[in-house]
Amino acid sequence: MTMWGKNLKLMNVLRPGTLMNSSRASYLRTLFTLSLFLVQFSPLATPSSWALDSVTVQLKWTHAFQFAGYYAAKELGYYQEAGLDVNFQEAQPGVDAVTEVMTGNANFGVGTSSLLLAKKAGQPVVVLAVIFQHSPYILISGSQGNTANIHDIAGKRIMMEPLSNELRAYLKREGIPIEGIIQQEHSFNPQDLIDGKTDAISAYVTNQPYFLKQAKYRYEAYSPRSAGIDFYGDNLFTSEHEIKQHPNRVKAFRAASLRGWEYAMAHPEEIIELIRKKYSSTKTADYLRFEAAQMAPLIQEALIAIGYMNPGRWRHIADTYSEIGMLPKDFQLNGFLYEPNPQIDLRRIYIYLAIALLALGIISGIALYFLRINKRLKRSQAELTATLEAIPDLLFELDEEGNYLEIKTTHSTLFTAKIQKLIGKNIKDVLPPEATSTLMECLLAAGQSGSDYGRVILLPLNQNEFHFELSVARKTSAHSGYNRFIVLARDITARVVAENKIRVLNEDLEARVLTRTAELATARSEAESANAVKTGFMANVSHEMRTPLTGILGFAEIGKMRATKAQATNFVEYFENIKSSGQRLHKLVESLLTLTSQSLENHAGIAADQLEPVDLESIVFECTVSMDKIAKQKDQCIVLEKNAEFTQLHGDPVRLRQAIEYLIHNALRYSAPGKNVNLLLSNNFSNRSPGKPSLILEILDEGCGIPEAELTAIFEPFYESSRTATGSGGTGLGLPLSHSIIKRHQGTLTASNRESGGANFKIQLPCAPQMASSLQ
Repeated sequence: MTMWGKNLKLMNVLRPGTLMNSSRASYLRTLFTLSLFLVQFSPLATPSSWALDSVTVQLKWTHAFQFAGYYAAKELGYYQEAGLDVNFQEAQPGVDAVTEVMTGNANFGVGTSSLLLAKKAGQPVVVLAVIFQHSPYILISGSQGNTANIHDIAGKRIMMEPLSNELRAYLKREGIPIEGIIQQEHSFNPQDLIDGKTDAISAYVTNQPYFLKQAKYRYEAYSPRSAGIDFYGDNLFTSEHEIKQHPNRVKAFRAASLRGWEYAMAHPEEIIELIRKKYSSTKTADYLRFEAAQMAPLIQEALIAIGYMNPGRWRHIADTYSEIGMLPKDFQLNGFLYEPNPQIDLRRIYIYLAIALLALGIISGIALYFLRINKRLKRSQAELTATLEAIPDLLFELDEEGNYLEIKTTHSTLFTAKIQKLIGKNIKDVLPPEATSTLMECLLAAGQSGSDYGRVILLPLNQNEFHFELSVARKTSAHSGYNRFIVLARDITARVVAENKIRVLNEDLEARVLTRTAELATARSEAESANAVKTGFMANVSHEMRTPLTGILGFAEIGKMRATKAQATNFVEYFENIKSSGQRLHKLVESLLTLTSQSLENHAGIAADQLEPVDLESIVFECTVSMDKIAKQKDQCIVLEKNAEFTQLHGDPVRLRQAIEYLIHNALRYSAPGKNVNLLLSNNFSNRSPGKPSLILEILDEGCGIPEAELTAIFEPFYESSRTATGSGGTGLGLPLSHSIIKRHQGTLTASNRESGGANFKIQLPCAPQMASSLQ
């Protein structure tokens, strides 16, 4: 670095813009400039001291307003004054800025907070300054509507650039494993998202949203800050080697760069014209204005000096990486943050000042006095800034009338208007009437008791509704005697949403418990009714069959006795009596079976007021759940396949569930262990289907099947199958009862055999009346 550049670095300490009084600083700058001019052109200066050091800066993106401060420092001569000739290298796909700096291809670079991970990997990186107090990184995906959330990204294709580790940390904190997404190499072209070549991209809030809005593409943006990951962004860094070999060059480059950033943010239109003229003519002025506007709340120049780094904030970032397993616990930051020597060596300057003017010694003493004051003020400002950063709430100061006196917060992204425009306005001009009324009640209560806590207001901000919990404390003015109030507004939207979800889930659970209780009561009543039918039936059988059986047994005994005495003349009479008693018994059995059928019909009866709209698919699904335990006992599986567009009908859900459960149980019973029972739900809504529109449920098992001659008889009560000897057994009352229930619903239940083996029980029920009329 040249002597002129080194001395200008000292002179910049006293330039306007520091906390020193501007008039005094201007006076001191004039004196310093005069002395440096005399020294520069004194015989001690040599032409070789005018040579500029050539350095390279590796950008992390293509030329844009994102690097406006560096362009300003070069084009306005700040780098040249510091003795530097600076060149910029744009980023290319696959190029890592850390690698470029560590290998010596560049002297300085612009990186993300993932520099911590590079430090952990053994890379000797050193952060010189922070440009963005909040990282601009976001994830963008196509819009999924009102139900969209970050978890929709799981399993999708995502383009992520190498330095976006904070987005990987964001996904981990949200419970989305990195291996659970499909990572693609970033093309840095948002058109790929629009064309569907990828499902999501890592992006800057200052960049890609502009192109997507221009394309009128609806998208969702997810910020790590929503999960508590609030990292620094666009950090200026270098290597330990560069600092060791060229400490003065590093100091000069950092100071000139920050000076350029201050100028760029104060003169955005001038820098936009400069970028289009010398660096990127392809970017429109409108795009660069968008980028500059988006950068302002990230840099927060009004609250924090550009370049300021809070060691506690870096500690928090390291702990966040540690929490998700990307850094070891209590990772040491030694040597990671740049620490320029705060003590200025004034000895050489004093020699030059003594040659130029002895009086400058006195001025130098005054300058040192102001420097100490300035340092104290800076320290206080840094502490206040750190405190404000740590407060997650909105902080206001109001008077008794509700006028905004001051707004102290770093969270300005929630406001639809600039914070400065709210000063002097009344809350009734800004807040909705209900929120205004609540806040005024808080002020009144705090004015009487000194404080008020716990009230909640609802605010529509940025097209969303936010809930804020208010904490108000009285602050009496010592000058006017009027009360002032400090208002802390904490965003509790997430908590309110969670509480509402829990309340809805509780209400749904209570309704389901009541419904299930009613169903169990109905089932118990039906069981008791069926038991009564069974008891009556057995009593009738016992009573009615006793008489003919007595006759048959009696005449058989008499026939046996007479046959012994060779009195064969009366045998015909005895056998006629036995025949007559048997015929009577046969008729009685037929009558009892008829009586049983009628009892089953009465048991399966459905009153008209019991019919209601029901979803057959839901009933079938509930049946598969209740039968699943029985299936697992034989290592069987129930498979439900739906091929129906409309599954609504009018019926009794309890009776339908009873019939379907028996048919599924019957299929499991006759299927061998390890076999499946398939359920197929369909309809005959096609124009070519005969009859009225109906719903069809088929229960297909892999059992022994049904003899063709018995396909109709199995629906008779107590029918004994010819395959009883095989272990299949009789049908009992289950199939007749199911048949009666389906019949009472104006439907049919039929049985057939499958070509591949097993039986097929087919239920056909009429669909809901409104659907039937629309299809006919």
